[in-house]
Amino acid sequence: MSIWLIAASAATMAAGGAEAAPGDQRGERQLDEDIVVTGQRPSFKTEVVQVGAFRNQSVLDTPATVAVIPRALLDAQGAIGLEEALRNTPGVTQQATSPTTSNNFVSRGVLMNARTNYRLNGGLQVINLSPVPIENKQRVELLKGVSALYYGISTPSGIVNVVTKRAGTQPINTLTINGDAEGSVGAGVDFGRKIGAEGQFGVRLNAYGSHIETPINGVNGYRYLASGAFDWQVSDRLALKLDVEHYRRATDEPGGISLAAFQLLKTVPDPHARYAPVNAPYRTWSTNVLGRADYAIAGDWSVRVESGLATSRRQRARADFSFTSAATVASGAGRIAGNYTPDQSYRNEYLRGEVAGSVETLGIRHELLLGAARNRQVQDDQHQQSYTSAAQNFYVAPSYSFDTLTFTTTRLAAGSVNIDTGFYVLDTAHVGERLLLIGGVRRVLYDTENLDGSGRYRMTAWTPTGGVVFKPTPRSSLYFTYIEGLESAGTAPDGTTNQGEIMPR
Repeated sequence: MSIWLIAASAATMAAGGAEAAPGDQRGERQLDEDIVVTGQRPSFKTEVVQVGAFRNQSVLDTPATVAVIPRALLDAQGAIGLEEALRNTPGVTQQATSPTTSNNFVSRGVLMNARTNYRLNGGLQVINLSPVPIENKQRVELLKGVSALYYGISTPSGIVNVVTKRAGTQPINTLTINGDAEGSVGAGVDFGRKIGAEGQFGVRLNAYGSHIETPINGVNGYRYLASGAFDWQVSDRLALKLDVEHYRRATDEPGGISLAAFQLLKTVPDPHARYAPVNAPYRTWSTNVLGRADYAIAGDWSVRVESGLATSRRQRARADFSFTSAATVASGAGRIAGNYTPDQSYRNEYLRGEVAGSVETLGIRHELLLGAARNRQVQDDQHQQSYTSAAQNFYVAPSYSFDTLTFTTTRLAAGSVNIDTGFYVLDTAHVGERLLLIGGVRRVLYDTENLDGSGRYRMTAWTPTGGVVFKPTPRSSLYFTYIEGLESAGTAPDGTTNQGEIMPR
């Protein structure tokens, strides 16, 4: 608005500077001339969703609770991680671990599994033991509730889907420098181009690095990201996509308070306090690769095949504080204990093929989706080294180094392999302009076993999905859905007597 007004004033002054003959009104604005001022209110509204079986489907036609956080909103808020992006969605919190090391999100009171509930571009299971960066992401989507039809075995909390940036019609050359009040500082570049005689090749490159300072005293580190998104429009019918990203994060472990110690406290602990030794490590390395091919058969029928690999390594030193006794709470006398896992390795292998299209019968248009997917999760054997508990005062941060701890016993946690195979079909029937009927089913074949041959378990099941969407007005909709889903019993967590054991039920 101000630009237009300044330009108009400059033009008036320039015209007024010339000598005009009497009666010549060329240098003056007519009193009855309209001055048109235009403006645009920024909007972060999104019209379509891409998570799960919803292929660019209208939000009003989607019979699920889906929150979409677009790039414009992420930039406006200066978001640098999933935790900041998901603050825009109600009912999502963090628990179990410190957000300075990893993100354990809870949706509707149910934990999102770090190995099954996070997806890249709607498909590949990424491993959220290393915080997922968003500098190279175009949008973040959260599908709340059960999602078994498309995603198979996962906790019924929600699916977080991150969508990568891709090359567009406009060239991209962006340099970003950011920081925060804690002292963190980072910089990144974003480069995008359409190349080729007909712009058939697309390249989008992102790189980012930062020094991390946290609100917890003495806890800092660094992280970096390098990624590329590549597109090739081979012909009018065939399109290929490839996404590659690698990111690392290295910070100190802040430590925690045991439940027994927390119950003895009468006040909220200092949120800036550190309980772990100096330089107690929390290190992660992650690499994700996803390739996709789309082929248009005829009309609106198409075939999609995609395959991907997600790997992650982690080094973690646990430190839990406990009071010597209830009588020492006032003085703060206590001890820390825990273990160190020098190498935790995880790998997810992903494969999916599906056919989509529409047919019309008796005036009803059916959008059909038929597919098969296979996710193979591998967790390698893990050696955990326990250390002798060390004296510590609750009110004074430990000054001794992690390297000075005395390690005693080493325990082997057997690795595991989980294979989730599914065959699914979905029909979305458009009955007139206001009514949608949705029905589908997935055949689940699930196998899990420890790498040492113990704990083998197999399960098969049908998981149906049904729904009705009614649109009383063009800008509103009401829906009812029925969804069944399955989740793995999981692996016994750290600190339990059967730590690392796969539970069969």
